[in-house]
Amino acid sequence: MRKLLVKLKESTLSVLPIIALLFAVFQAAKLKLNRRALLKILVGTLYTYAGLVLFLTTPTWALCQRDTS
Repeated sequence: MRKLLVKLKESTLSVLPIIALLFAVFQAAKLKLNRRALLKILVGTLYTYAGLVLFLTTPTWALCQRDTS
């Protein structure tokens, strides 16, 4: 469980700069997207985050399973 929390933190640190810095700045300055479009982007970002966590956690889980056999 601890390893999962570490991967969640690592994933947050890797995705957050992209969202916070790039997208938020462009939204404020140029894009001016409506709420529906922003919601779609947010949902896509959450899917990306979940996929990244699973992708990073699976090798750790597999190695842990291998060590116990």
